[in-house]
Amino acid sequence: MIKITTQIITFLGFIFLISGCTTEGQASPDDTLHTETEIDSPKQSEEKPDSEPKAKENSSQTEMQDNGELTEEEVLAEIKKQIDTKLTIVLPDSIPLDEGEHLTAATTSEDDRYTVTFFASQDPIPINNKQLNDSEAARKIASLTVQEYSTQEQADEEIAYEDFKENGGNKVDLGYEMTGYQDAGAGSLWTGWNEGRWALTTHTYTDEADSGEKLARNTVKFLENHSLPIPEEHGFVHLDATGNDQQIVWQKEKVVYQLDQIADSIIGLKIATSFE
Repeated sequence: MIKITTQIITFLGFIFLISGCTTEGQASPDDTLHTETEIDSPKQSEEKPDSEPKAKENSSQTEMQDNGELTEEEVLAEIKKQIDTKLTIVLPDSIPLDEGEHLTAATTSEDDRYTVTFFASQDPIPINNKQLNDSEAARKIASLTVQEYSTQEQADEEIAYEDFKENGGNKVDLGYEMTGYQDAGAGSLWTGWNEGRWALTTHTYTDEADSGEKLARNTVKFLENHSLPIPEEHGFVHLDATGNDQQIVWQKEKVVYQLDQIADSIIGLKIATSFE
C-alpha cells in the first residue's frame, strides 16, 4: 500500500514538473507587443531619410520661386511656365528695371488668351504671389495681353490704324525726315504720323501743346535706333504726354498683342521694341 502511494506521488510530481516547463517556454501578451514594437522601429527610422530629401527639394523650389537668385532671362522663362494656353507664348526679351529691382509678374491664361502683368520690387516676390496686390510692395511696369480672334477681320478691328497723311491736319516737323499731323478738339491735341505699317500718335492738352510735340520728337528719335515688331498687318502706338494712358497694339494675323497700363511712354517703347 505504501509502495503504491509512493508511486502515485512520484507520478504526480513528474506531471507538475512538465507543466511548469511548458509555462516557462510560452511568451506573455506583453512580450509579444514588445517584440512587434522592436521590429517596427527600424522601419520608421528607414522612412526618415526619404522624407528629408523631399523637404530639401521643396525648400529648393521655394528658393527658386522667390526669384532671389534668378536673372531677368530666367524669370521670364519661369513666367512662361505659369501660362497654360494653346497659343504660342511670346514675351519681351527684357523689361526695364531700376538698379536693385527684381522682376516678377502676375499671369492669367486661357486656351485663346493670356495676360502677363509685369512688376518690379525691391525684395524678391514669387510669380503670382498675393504680395503683388500691394502697391507698396511691388511697382507695376506694364501689362501684356495676347488674344486670338476667330477671323482676320475681327483682329483688324482691334487695331486703330490711321493714315495720318491722308487724314491731313497741321504739319509739324518731327525730325529724321518724319512729318507729323496735328489735330485738336475738346481741349486735346493729337500729333500723329506713320512709320511703315505702324500708326503713332501722342496726346496732350491744348494748353500744353509743346509737351505732345516734344514726346512725338523723342519717340521718332528713339525709333531711329530701335525697331517695333513687324505687324501683320498693322500696329498702333498711343502715347500720353499728360498721364499714364499709353497703349501699344499690333497683330500677327488673327492674334493681337496689346501693351497697356504703362506709366511711362519710353518704358512702353522699350518693352515693345524688345519683342522679336
